[in-house]
Amino acid sequence: MRSYAEVTLPPDFPTPVVKIDENSRAPDFVYVDGVEDLADVQAVYYGRSLPASKGRILGIGHRQDTVNTAIHDFRISINTEEHETALSTFPPVYKRQVYVAAAGPGFHDFGAINENVTALPEGVSNVTNGVGYLAGIVSKTVPYKSCYDEDDVLVPCPLEPAPW
Repeated sequence: MRSYAEVTLPPDFPTPVVKIDENSRAPDFVYVDGVEDLADVQAVYYGRSLPASKGRILGIGHRQDTVNTAIHDFRISINTEEHETALSTFPPVYKRQVYVAAAGPGFHDFGAINENVTALPEGVSNVTNGVGYLAGIVSKTVPYKSCYDEDDVLVPCPLEPAPW
């Protein structure tokens, strides 16, 4: 007997725009358009103690810091001061990225579902002849920096390889 799941991918979406506020007390923002169901948003930090040492990756989720606006489908606030505690024992950061994922139809927000329900085989599953949940997503990873065009207008930065 084979187990399988069918998923539908969401449509592709425009490259997210990152706005870094130079005032260290103000949050940074990520603007996402063309997404119906936002599955995940993370600030991703890459750290390494020595050039030859094995690096570490830390992703800090920000889906809960998301609001809809009149101009953009989603605006995500990233308060980097809140990251200081998580980064205090992390190796020196040499690279930062923002990871954004859109979900396909039927995506379940597992953070909003009772964990006792998700632990049960019949709780949340889209696997035939098995247990579990497989989601269809489209993701984009951009540099954690602001990019501007020749007219000094904020634009999306070029995409980078996904962090994982």
